[in-house]
Formats: sequence, structure tokens, C-alpha cells
Amino acid sequence: SLKPSKTESCCSSFPEEVLEHVLSFIESDSDLNSVSLVCKAWYEIERWCRRRVFIGNCYAVSPSIVIRRFRDLRSVAIKGKPHFADFNLVPEGWGAHAYPWIAAFAAAYPALEEIRLKRMAVSDEALELIAKKFRNFRVLVLCSCEGFSTEGLASIAANCRFLIILKTVALKYLQNAARTFGSCGSFPPSHLFKNQMSA
Repeated sequence: SLKPSKTESCCSSFPEEVLEHVLSFIESDSDLNSVSLVCKAWYEIERWCRRRVFIGNCYAVSPSIVIRRFRDLRSVAIKGKPHFADFNLVPEGWGAHAYPWIAAFAAAYPALEEIRLKRMAVSDEALELIAKKFRNFRVLVLCSCEGFSTEGLASIAANCRFLIILKTVALKYLQNAARTFGSCGSFPPSHLFKNQMSA
């Protein structure tokens, strides 16, 4: 029989609990990705204890692949349209729809707490799904997103009891949303609404 390699011997010498504890201190996504490539044992441990993931292109991977890879995510960041979409160089209706991602994650990750979306088409239905399905939801960041109204945001405000941050970036038509929500009492005093016009 073949002798185990030095890498395999090194991997097997660490108890899983120790590796999980060590990985909890690694914050860089690229570093966590590198850890998963060391050996099969580390790959399995990383996939079980990974709590956040960054998806740089919503078309580079499918929701089902992410769900198979990571079993208990709490924070997800997804980028949709390319950067030049900020300069109106992408046709209207190009795609990058958030709803399929949110629907898949609602079934797989009921404990998801944070969603950060950039240049994606986000419908009111998608926001309502977030409000209904994620029981401990805390953070929603929408950067250069489109397709939703203050009704969708109001659903988040009304149903997410643990909401800490609702932040919109570069959304001109929501410029006065904070004032609107404040006047109708949608947010408890502890909640934070930000609408930033910077990119």
C-alpha cells in the first residue's frame, strides 16, 4: 500500500476541534479558500465551519453549488452586473436577478443574518422573502441595485426584529427614504437606515 504523504500526515495530526477553532480567526476569504486546498480533511472542515462567502460574479457559480459547498452560512455578498453598468453601459433587463439566490438560500440557510448585494436586480418579492424566511436577519446592504421600491424595504423593516443595518448605496430614487420611514414609524429607534449616494 502507498504510504501517506507528509501533507496527509500533517492534516490528520490536528483534531477537528482545533482546526475549527483556528479557522474561526481567519477573516480573509482568499485565506480560507487556500486552507480548503491543503488537503481533503481541511476542505471538509472549512466547508462545515465557513460562515460567510463572497461571490464576485453571480453567473460564475449557481446557488445550488454554493449550497452544496457550504452548509451553514450566515453572511453572503454577491456581485451582479459588471462595473461599467454604473455608467449606463449595460442594457436594461440585462439580468443579475437576486430572487433565485434568495429563494435558494431561504431554504438552505434559515439562520442567514447578512445579505450584501451589488449591481443586482432586487424585486420587492425578493425583499419580502428575506423578511419572512430569515428569522435572525440583521444586515441588508444594497449597492447600485434596482427593481425594488420602498414597499419592499418597509417589509424588511416591519418583519426583521433584529435588523441592525439597512443600507442603500447609489440609489437616487430612494434619496428621501429615510425621512419617509421615519415619518411612518417603520423602524424602531434602534434600527439604522442609510442611503449613500457614493459608489
